[in-house]
This record gives sequence, structure tokens and C-alpha cells, in this order.
Amino acid sequence: MGLILAPIVEGKQEGWKNWTKELTGPKKVEFADFNKRYEISNHSAWLAETPGGTVAVVLHEGPGADLLINLLLRQLKNLMGWT
Repeated sequence: MGLILAPIVEGKQEGWKNWTKELTGPKKVEFADFNKRYEISNHSAWLAETPGGTVAVVLHEGPGADLLINLLLRQLKNLMGWT
């Protein structure tokens, strides 16, 4: 199981909500492919209000959940040309 906590910039909460709706609507097939590729069986996400502002809480489960963040960061580093 993996957990991500990401701050949402003030005023961008609606953008987050719209993006998550896309994952169950127009981008549903792509999201299912992503989950299959990374062996994720379930995602849960919600917004939490903290004294420091809004935070996205994202829980992912499945055989690949423990490796997901490292795999995504490795891909990001490759895209950015970092070694």
C-alpha cells in the first residue's frame, strides 16, 4: 500500500476535482491501463483541510503499490534528463 500527501495550491481545488473526475470519465481507459501497467488494484483519493491548507491524500493498493512512486520518479528523471 502506498500513500501520497500532496499540497494543493489555494484556488486550485476545483482543478484537482476536475482532474479526478476525468479519471473515471474521459480518461477511464487510460487510467485502467496505467493501473494494469503498474499493478495497482485500487486508488482512493480525497482532499483534507489542514492548518497549512488543502492536501490531496491518495492511497493506492495492489502488488505494485510499494514500487509505484519510485517507478514514476525514475520515469520523471529520465524525461527531465536527470541521472
